[in-house]
Amino acid sequence: MSRISLAVLLLGVWLLLWGSASPANVLSGLAVIAVLFVVVPSSRAMLPSHLASPWGLARLAGSFAVSLFTSNVILSWAILSPRASVRTGVIRVPMTTNDIGIATMVTNITALTPGSMVVQVDQDGPVAVLWIHVLTPGRPEDVARRVSALERACIRAVGTAAQRDALRAAGEPELLPAPDPSSPDSSSPDSSSPDGGS
Repeated sequence: MSRISLAVLLLGVWLLLWGSASPANVLSGLAVIAVLFVVVPSSRAMLPSHLASPWGLARLAGSFAVSLFTSNVILSWAILSPRASVRTGVIRVPMTTNDIGIATMVTNITALTPGSMVVQVDQDGPVAVLWIHVLTPGRPEDVARRVSALERACIRAVGTAAQRDALRAAGEPELLPAPDPSSPDSSSPDSSSPDGGS
């Protein structure tokens, strides 16, 4: 990810945090990003080496909007319904790449979805690993599958040509729907919390 791409991503997160794309918020965000680039020098290239896919970005935005709406509805139902069984825990989600830009994008989108928060990102191995705290009326492993699918959607939107070709060859599925709150809650997560992690 180039410095220009990173600046655009940071500006988007800044505007989401403020909840408004007013001129004052845009200018203040650009000022903060400029200071960050001065205080924390980067060896990244200035210009991007590849272009984002407009169709991939549109699909990612649409999938995120649907996921945001359904997560809000299901989480609200789980909190208000006396019959709902809400599970909490920390799940381990291996990614398919160790790209810091993709990991950052997935982490920020996950944080904006109710009921999930990335608490740790490990990049010591060949692929990044996300540790995610979940609050869900369904199965935690369903959250892991949706986060993995989110990573694939991000790669389709802003990934390199090699990353996109790998996804097309693998034929991975799209974003999974939110879990059905009426589904049985009998399964346990495939992975456990990190030792001394978050």
